[in-house]
Amino acid sequence: MTSQLAWLDFDAEQQRRTREMLRLFEEKESRDELGIGQVRDAFSDLMFPGMSVLLTRARYFLLVPWCAAAADRTARQRRPQSLADVERRVVLTLLAEAPDDFGIIGARAGAKVKNLPSVIYNQALERYGIARAYVDDRTALEEELGEEVTRRASGRWVPSVPPAPPGFPDSVVGGLRVEADEARWLTEQIVSACPTSFLAHVLQSSEPIDEVPWAWSHPAVTDADSETRAVVQDAELFSLAMHGAALLYNLLIAEKYEAADLTSVVGPVDRYRSRIDEWAETVSGHPGSHPGTPPACGPG
Repeated sequence: MTSQLAWLDFDAEQQRRTREMLRLFEEKESRDELGIGQVRDAFSDLMFPGMSVLLTRARYFLLVPWCAAAADRTARQRRPQSLADVERRVVLTLLAEAPDDFGIIGARAGAKVKNLPSVIYNQALERYGIARAYVDDRTALEEELGEEVTRRASGRWVPSVPPAPPGFPDSVVGGLRVEADEARWLTEQIVSACPTSFLAHVLQSSEPIDEVPWAWSHPAVTDADSETRAVVQDAELFSLAMHGAALLYNLLIAEKYEAADLTSVVGPVDRYRSRIDEWAETVSGHPGSHPGTPPACGPG
C-alpha cells in the first residue's frame, strides 16, 4: 500500500508550515538528528520574521499584488480571470522573457504549477503589512484600522504598492530583478512592520551582504540593540552546537561502517575526528563560550 500524507488546511500559517515540511522530503540532504527544528524555527522568526525557505525572490512581494490588481480589472469582463489565472500567465511571461532568472516559481511545471506565489508568500505579505488578513466582519476591520482608514482602504492590499510595469502581466519588465524604487518601498514596509528585528537592521545597513557567510557575521550586529545582539549571539551558539552534533553523528556512523568494512571511502573516521577537533577549537575560542562548560551543551 502506498503511503499518503494529508492535512486539514485551517489557515495560511498552518498551510505554510505543512508545505515547508513537505519540501524537506524533497531535499536529499535534509536531516534533523535531534528533532529540534522548532528551536531553529524560533530563531528564524525572531531574526527574520516572515521569511521562510519557500520564498525565492523579493520581487514576488510586488508581483502578487500586481497579479491581484490585474485580476480585479477583469472582474467585469465577459471572461474574468482569477488571481490564480493571472499568476499562471505571469509564470509563462517570466519563462519567456527571463528564462535564466533564478527563483521563478513554476520554472519546471509552467502554467501547471500547483504552489502559486500568492499562497507561498501569503504569510510574509501579511506580516509586512503589504496585505491585510481577510476579515469578514467590517466592524472588526474598522476597529483594527480605524473607520476613516477603512473607508479609504483599497481592498486587501496596501495602497502604496508601486505600480506594475507597462504591459503587465503579459510583460514583466526586469523579470525578478527588484528596481531601486521597489527596493526602497519594500525596505520601508519591512522596517515599519518589524522595526526591532535583525532583518530590519540588515536592511537599513549600508554594508553589503554578498560576502557575508553567516547572519552573525554581518556588521549590522554591532549597531543593533542589546536584545537583538543577544538573539543573534544565541543563534550563532545554537548553530555551532548543532554543527558539532552533526559532526559527531557522522563520526559514529563512520565508525560503524569502518568496523563492518562497508565503506570504500578512505579514512572517514580520521577525517571526522579531525573536523571535530577543529570544531572544538572554534568553540573554545568563541567569545560566548564559558570556561569549564562542555561546548556541546547548547546555546546560552
